[in-house]
Amino acid sequence: MQDVQEVADRFIAGAIPSEDFPRWAAQALAEGLDSPTLRELGGLPRAEVREGRDLMRRALMELGAVLPPFHAGPEDLVIYWASRMTAGTVGPVDGTSWMLSQADALGWPDWLNQLTGLASEWDDWPEGREQLESEMLAEASALLAKRRPGQSG
Repeated sequence: MQDVQEVADRFIAGAIPSEDFPRWAAQALAEGLDSPTLRELGGLPRAEVREGRDLMRRALMELGAVLPPFHAGPEDLVIYWASRMTAGTVGPVDGTSWMLSQADALGWPDWLNQLTGLASEWDDWPEGREQLESEMLAEASALLAKRRPGQSG
């Protein structure tokens, strides 16, 4: 059976194309998951997939997934991914990548420099990846301790 939170995380990361939302919903229904919005999403015609984003979000929430606020800004998403990493529900490499995907929108702030360096080292140092993943997780924890949505600096 599909892990709803894993799907929610991929959805928030933009890793699920909108045209796949109805197919995911139909598969989830076939696997025994159910909610009113999930049924609506599963029957969504391909011509209406743009409306699917709101339906996908609602369906995931109805199924118990944790999602960031609807109008989350880039810093909110960094905090979301850091919290998912420290909760152990998103791996350090994916979480770091998804956190850094917000860096452009944030103007590449200094407080993301450590993660940027760790991500670069992860690509260049295969034998040290386990250590780097531990450091990514520690940096996510440190960011959570220092930052909260809406803070600047």
